[in-house]
Amino acid sequence: MDHGAWVGLVLIILFFGRGDLRVRADRRSGLTQSFGHPKLDSLLLLVSGLVLALALALGLWLLKIFQIDSNRHDIRFLVCVLMLMLAAGLWWTCSQILRRAQKRS
Repeated sequence: MDHGAWVGLVLIILFFGRGDLRVRADRRSGLTQSFGHPKLDSLLLLVSGLVLALALALGLWLLKIFQIDSNRHDIRFLVCVLMLMLAAGLWWTCSQILRRAQKRS
């Protein structure tokens, strides 16, 4: 594997590892918390997946429009970082929506 692939792998491991550590810190049992809204949870999961897929498609379309070589490692690294930031933002937003829905019921 080349340098860019290793960097991407490390970023993914750090992203998921931090999330796992945060969940374990929030709950002493180490289990993830269910907010009791399976339909809302499924809807948010579907919407998040669609948003990420559309963001990736938009990014690829922009690379093609501006004729940027997508094989460059710095471009791939930037795309990975932006997608991870978008995924983290979506995760936080969905968690907030689920927590507010729990407080209402």
